[in-house]
Amino acid sequence: MEIIGKKDQPISIFDGATKDYISQSIVDDEVIVKDVSVAAFNANSGHGRVFDHELGRTVAIYIPEHSQKAFKSVLGWGLNEYAKGTSQTISVKFSRILAWDGRPKKYIILDAEIPEN
Repeated sequence: MEIIGKKDQPISIFDGATKDYISQSIVDDEVIVKDVSVAAFNANSGHGRVFDHELGRTVAIYIPEHSQKAFKSVLGWGLNEYAKGTSQTISVKFSRILAWDGRPKKYIILDAEIPEN
C-alpha cells in the first residue's frame, strides 16, 4: 500500500516488512505487581482481560497452563466482583508483552491474590 502526497508522489510505502515491524512484540521480563479489576476471564483457556487503573484501559492477560489451577479461583472471584460493581480488585504479579512502541499488549500472570480486607 502506498500513501500518496500532493503531487501524486508516494510519501510512504507499507509492505510486508512494515507490517512485521509494526506487529512485532517485545518480551519484558520485568516482574510488576499491581491491583487490577478482572474485566473478562475464560477459565478454560486461561485468557482474559484486566482493567489497569494506571493505564485507564483493559489489557489482555494469560495464565500459563502450569499455573492455571492455582489462580482460576482468584480470577473468577475478581470477575464476580467486577460484575457486581463492588470496585474490589485483585493483586497480580506479572511480566509483559509490549507493542513496538512500548504499550502493554498482554500481561503474563505469575501470581494472583484476593486482597485481605
